[in-house]
Amino acid sequence: MTNGWTGGQYSLVRIVLAACMLGGGVALVATEGGWAWAALALIAPPAAALALGWHDRVAAAVLLVLWSATLLLTRGVLLGEVTAWHWPLLVALTAHLLVPPAPYGSLDARGRLDPAGGWRITAWTWGGIWAVIALAHLAWGIAMARQETWRLGDALFVNGRGVDLPEMVARGLTWWLLGAWLLLAPLAALPTTRAAGWALAAGASVIVLPLAGHGAAALALLPVYLMTFDPCWVVSRGPRHDAAPLLHRVLRERPPAGAEVVFYDGNCGLCHHFVRFVLAEDAAGDRFVFAPLGGERFRELVPAPDRDALPDSVVVRRADGTLLVRSAATMHVLASLGGLWRVAAWVGAAAPRAVRDAAYDAIAAVRHRLFAPPVEACPLLPAELRGRFAA
Repeated sequence: MTNGWTGGQYSLVRIVLAACMLGGGVALVATEGGWAWAALALIAPPAAALALGWHDRVAAAVLLVLWSATLLLTRGVLLGEVTAWHWPLLVALTAHLLVPPAPYGSLDARGRLDPAGGWRITAWTWGGIWAVIALAHLAWGIAMARQETWRLGDALFVNGRGVDLPEMVARGLTWWLLGAWLLLAPLAALPTTRAAGWALAAGASVIVLPLAGHGAAALALLPVYLMTFDPCWVVSRGPRHDAAPLLHRVLRERPPAGAEVVFYDGNCGLCHHFVRFVLAEDAAGDRFVFAPLGGERFRELVPAPDRDALPDSVVVRRADGTLLVRSAATMHVLASLGGLWRVAAWVGAAAPRAVRDAAYDAIAAVRHRLFAPPVEACPLLPAELRGRFAA
């Protein structure tokens, strides 16, 4: 049960889970009113702690208790008007309790020397997350298959709910959802079919449920499918992130000569945060090396005619010698890191470059006011990471 999760990627999932918890609380108020306002007031603080990554497992445990109590009060079913948010979020909170604390991007990880902090989702943890979520889908599928309306394909598109579709199309979509939930557990048992099972279940949930008028249930399932998404499915290159012996060996050796170089402004606090982000998320340790702008390595690799035209923020020198600046440099780094960061780069690249560069320049213009200048040109790091920096 290998996986490509890094701390920063999982922090995105944690934020999505917290946002869905708040969304479920708001939906509860909209349908129940009265006591639901008190429930929302109780849910909001631990949801904020979960989003920030401050004692997030304690916050998740508190949310699990509170959310279970609201489910008992609503007395609903899986796709009921009120409880569409409940079951998926209960499953996601349970799975989150298995995840190691303090990933990069969480408040609990703030200030440590090693930005990654040795955080990773082990094979056992990954297997536990998959077991919780796959078995939940199996239970949902069995509960639905026991109902004749689901077996006949008449359970979802009824009473004018959802999009008006031909009868056979509506039945086909209903059977797709039912079959996908029933098949996720057996398909997840084998590494060769796990991605197919995930795509089948996630696709059915995010397509069929909104079409059938159950958009809230689809939103509640979002953190469930993000948790079982393997970033290795879209990793750009390099060894798998969770190969522990290889990971520890690579992090303690100087990266190969072909690694790309990130030049950064040594006097810029935001640039230092960016460098720490890349160090944390480049889990294999072979994608980038770092050097300050104007340093010896910079003068060695960047021709004199090109230096004056470069911005004083972040510049990436690719292995073929091409220099990337502004948003192009940022998008390239994200794509090279792989996983969800590569997906983010694909989304960002959809915007015109002029728009992306304008946003980049606007942030660069105020970065010195927003981020305190660092004490030294190189970030404070443990000894095993210093070899990735050049003067």
